[in-house]
Amino acid sequence: MTAPRRVLVAIDQFDDRHEALAFTRELACTTGAAVRVVHVIEHHPTRLGQASALETRAEAEALVDEAVYSLLAPGVDVSCRVRAAKLQHVGATIVDEASSWEAEAIVLGSRRLRGWQRVLGQGVRQVVMRLTELPVIVAPARRSLAGERSASTRS
Repeated sequence: MTAPRRVLVAIDQFDDRHEALAFTRELACTTGAAVRVVHVIEHHPTRLGQASALETRAEAEALVDEAVYSLLAPGVDVSCRVRAAKLQHVGATIVDEASSWEAEAIVLGSRRLRGWQRVLGQGVRQVVMRLTELPVIVAPARRSLAGERSASTRS
């Protein structure tokens, strides 16, 4: 696999985003890849049929701004996007953004699934890997690109 020139990194509000961002920054600095940060605001259905978001748009934008700031480095081109989707469509929204932006790889954090999500393969990572032909890189927890262990990938 040749080094990707355009890398989309999907982040959420959980701590594993820091590892995903650090990995992506090192990858971009090493290869010169452009980076797109995407965060999807998850909407959950309510009893009344309306959608309830776990965070406000302002909170999501602050999260993305923090991510962009952490990726800033000489020669690294960074852009960002906040999108919204129903809970079950977060993975598809990430894949859609990667396609629209013409990404060559997708980086995700290594957050572990719990219970039935794992059994049914319904976690965001599983959905992304099922819906795209792009390489999906699961950023290693607290390791560097040149460190002891490399990221898990699927191409």
